[in-house]
Amino acid sequence: MLFVDIETAIEHIANDVELLQPLYEAIVNSIHSNSTRIDITIEESEKYIEKYSVTDNGDGYTPLNIQSFSSLWSKIKQEPGALGSGRLMYLRVFEYVTVESNTGTQEITFRFDRNFDPTLIKQIASLTPNQTVTKFHALLEEYTKGNPKAMRCDLDSIKENIFYELLPLFSKIWEEEKDITFTINGVIWIDKTNIGSMFQKMRLLHATFEIIPFNSMFPENFNLYYQINSDGKNNIHQFYGAAGRKVKNFTSKVKIRKLPNDASGIFCLTSTYLDVRVKDDRRDFKIAPNESNVNQANPISFGQINDILQIKLNEIILEFFPDYEKTFDENKDVLMRKNPHLSDFINQVNNLTYTDEEIVERAEKLMRDEYDKTRKALVKFKSEIMEKRSFDEDEFKKITKAFTKTGRDQLASYIAYRQTILEMLDTIINQTDVNKEQFKEKSIHELYMPQGTTSDEYAKYGTNMWIFDDKYMSYLYAASDKQIQTIKSKFFKEYEEAHGEIPYDVNDEDRPDMVVFFSDEHDDEKKDVLIVEFKKYNATYYEKVKAINQMEIYASVLYDTVLNIRSIFAYTILEIDEKYRTYLTRTAGFQENSLGDNMEISNYYKYNPHVKAHLHVMSFDQVIADAKKRNKVFLDILREAAES
Repeated sequence: MLFVDIETAIEHIANDVELLQPLYEAIVNSIHSNSTRIDITIEESEKYIEKYSVTDNGDGYTPLNIQSFSSLWSKIKQEPGALGSGRLMYLRVFEYVTVESNTGTQEITFRFDRNFDPTLIKQIASLTPNQTVTKFHALLEEYTKGNPKAMRCDLDSIKENIFYELLPLFSKIWEEEKDITFTINGVIWIDKTNIGSMFQKMRLLHATFEIIPFNSMFPENFNLYYQINSDGKNNIHQFYGAAGRKVKNFTSKVKIRKLPNDASGIFCLTSTYLDVRVKDDRRDFKIAPNESNVNQANPISFGQINDILQIKLNEIILEFFPDYEKTFDENKDVLMRKNPHLSDFINQVNNLTYTDEEIVERAEKLMRDEYDKTRKALVKFKSEIMEKRSFDEDEFKKITKAFTKTGRDQLASYIAYRQTILEMLDTIINQTDVNKEQFKEKSIHELYMPQGTTSDEYAKYGTNMWIFDDKYMSYLYAASDKQIQTIKSKFFKEYEEAHGEIPYDVNDEDRPDMVVFFSDEHDDEKKDVLIVEFKKYNATYYEKVKAINQMEIYASVLYDTVLNIRSIFAYTILEIDEKYRTYLTRTAGFQENSLGDNMEISNYYKYNPHVKAHLHVMSFDQVIADAKKRNKVFLDILREAAES
């Protein structure tokens, strides 16, 4: 009997099985059955693969092999790759499989499907020479033409897929000089006379390394087969091989993104250690790829394997491209100048195939790890002082030095974040300069603080009010695109206690773009208020004139309904042209202040003593330029620290 329910077992097989996976399994089974000839037949329908079959002259379904086939996860067959569950892959792609097997003394026939019953296997005496035919029937719908997993019937591509998928097994056949002939649709593909030339044509080279498991004195051997071809096609096959086949592509840590000069390559890592740790679906390992811990079942982690594999890959790349290390180091120098806060950590990144983004990402991870390590050391140090009542001055100096550095790195990371925000603002404004109709106020608004939110529901320190001035970073309350009435209601209680009634204003439904209240340590201290209003880039002259009146009204309403206002800072941000400049200075009473490298940027200022309002009219360019100037001071300090 098949001792495990097939339906249940199939559900444990991965869903991302490709159409040729059952073919790979059947070929592996044929090789393990001592076949010397394996014939593969591919049938198509409308140029798409419809079904296939594998015929071999191996041992066939002997009583022992029938017992093995009828017992899922059987350990009866011990060859590498005989995991005891490959036939389940058949039913992930096809509805059923038929088998006709002659063993020299018996003829065995059966149908394998989800209702398979081993007692229905037919056996009759027969002296027909050894031959087993495994036919796959009725593709599941997801693999038929018009569906995502369908495959065109391109024999050259099919040969390449089989060869790379089973590269570890073919390399073993070659090394052991086994006499096996493979045909596809009646034409010889691989045999003893040409398999060597195929590998020689590939110029497949071989490197080895060892890892000693934590619970053993005897090392595990790992074999890296590789080849680099300067064909300019950037076609790279890179995978972990086990159980005689490709299992999965290299993880991101060691994955080769691109070789110098767009060279192509093959990189296949194999090991008996990996052979016995393949999952049933042959698409992954029982060792988690990101797991660094070792245990009795897995005494070597993937982290250990990848650490040495990365070193080997770097050595191979430099073997083929000896000048590339200089190019890589020069590229890191550029990244260090752009990201001075990450200099020490960028310098630690040695994977020659990382992109610029990945180098920076890896450096940021190293910085976070260093910070966490130092913070934990500090907690431990404080705990030991409390427990032992002693002070280790040398340890204190060591931790202080490390924490000063990591603290600087954390601050530098924040300054770099600020620089990115300013660059994003710059991009929006530059695009608008080309086409004013493209102006997106929402995009700008979101960079400061998401529309329709208040600091009661949005992270207080998630805003970017520092763009106006660093003093606006810490605040009591902020509202973005909220009605005046909603903003006033935040302070109704204290106003009622002072005056006994709530004033009403006709502008209560108006929505200032942003209003921010900040005070000293306690809510009842004097409050400062920031009001910001953005105007669209192509606003008319009269809309701009109206904006000044609107800001003064906002200031007046808040001054009348919020207690203890010390100062109001009101900013109107819009495009300033000559006509509007004249209005501001002649009619509205604003004073012009020019700044910038060539004094080409102006802002306009007026003070209204009646409501304690400092009114500013500024261009988008001026806001960004001013913020960049403040941020540059920090960046310069960080660059000097990194270079010292």
